[in-house]
Amino acid sequence: MVDPIKDLKFDFSQTEKYILSIQVSLDGFSFSVVHPDENRLLVLENFPVTISSPNFLARRFTEWYESHELIQKKYAKTLILLLTDKFSLIPGEWYHYENQTEIFSLVFGKESSYPVKDNYIPAINGNLLFPVPDSFSKVIGKIFPGHSLLHPVTLLIQKLQKRAEKGSHTLALLFGKKSFCLLLYAQGKLQAANSFDFFHTNDVIYYVLSLLKQQGISVKETELLLTGEILPDGELYSGLSNYFSNTSFLSPEINFDTNTFTEPLHRFFTLP
Repeated sequence: MVDPIKDLKFDFSQTEKYILSIQVSLDGFSFSVVHPDENRLLVLENFPVTISSPNFLARRFTEWYESHELIQKKYAKTLILLLTDKFSLIPGEWYHYENQTEIFSLVFGKESSYPVKDNYIPAINGNLLFPVPDSFSKVIGKIFPGHSLLHPVTLLIQKLQKRAEKGSHTLALLFGKKSFCLLLYAQGKLQAANSFDFFHTNDVIYYVLSLLKQQGISVKETELLLTGEILPDGELYSGLSNYFSNTSFLSPEINFDTNTFTEPLHRFFTLP
């Protein structure tokens, strides 16, 4: 297994001062270590793997965890971000915690038996609901007591809100390998949040342009922000940039040594 990439300033004996952030999805795992006082990236690792079902997530995560001494250390804070293709945003005035599973079932049906987790998002005064396999919840609860569990879209909304309040139209796409999450802001307000499976670049373009047309928003007046599994020299980026003249990658606002961390950091926008 490839060793994590480490900054020379990383001190193995000082992890209790650092923040550990772990990204989890059916496409694999990644983690980062950040020094919060310096807002500096110290460690980064990406471990791509294909997991066929959420039912196997806990087992594969445990195997990955046990092979990394670094993430077994004690940290000041541990943040776990679970990317699922199913999530739902519920306005605060409609949300009741005791009915969260029923609310989620109304939106997505009852085919999923996984318990539902909620993230409260003050920026929009609403809650994001997403399913979490019970076996995975038990594993991370045991090995990371006191952790925070978020859906990446929760963090994306928090990071976009101030930018969106400037009044422009903003479309953000968070890509996995076979699906993507979409957030659309117009005049500072969140207008749409959804996820789609895709097999080809044209699928993505179709979903995006259809949504903008439905909302009556011009492509020319829309800022496109990209993050996750999309590269500047790839077909996805090329196809989207043919339609959006104002296109950029959404990267974490963090200090890092460019000679150490050479991989595009927009793939790890969930850095704390």
